[in-house]
Amino acid sequence: MREVNVAIADDNERILDMLGEIIEQDQDLNLIGKADNGEDIYHLIKEKKPDVVLLDIIMPDQDGFSILKVIRSSQNYTPVILLSGRGEDSAQVKGLELGADDYITKPFSKTVLVSKIRAMVRRTNQYVSSS
Repeated sequence: MREVNVAIADDNERILDMLGEIIEQDQDLNLIGKADNGEDIYHLIKEKKPDVVLLDIIMPDQDGFSILKVIRSSQNYTPVILLSGRGEDSAQVKGLELGADDYITKPFSKTVLVSKIRAMVRRTNQYVSSS
């Protein structure tokens, strides 16, 4: 597997740092940037073009749903995995219907998170190579 560039956004500094450490500890993953708000993650996505984005839903300036809408309305189909403490079905359905590729409820397993990132990239690369 080629190195996977990952961008992450979470307004909780402790979770943002933990996510960064998880990404940096995996030899196949490359952390290309962290953001603690919606505006910064949107600019990071536009500038650095990550392979996968980990996006928290609850943030102070714009929630993850709003950011996801902006990303998808700009015809950007970078895989997005939503992260949230909100585990109810309605939040998950809303995220997926807005264009998220997956939804992970906090707290989450490091192993499951990394596996989902890898699976997302495999599916995306498979789709691109078959087009």
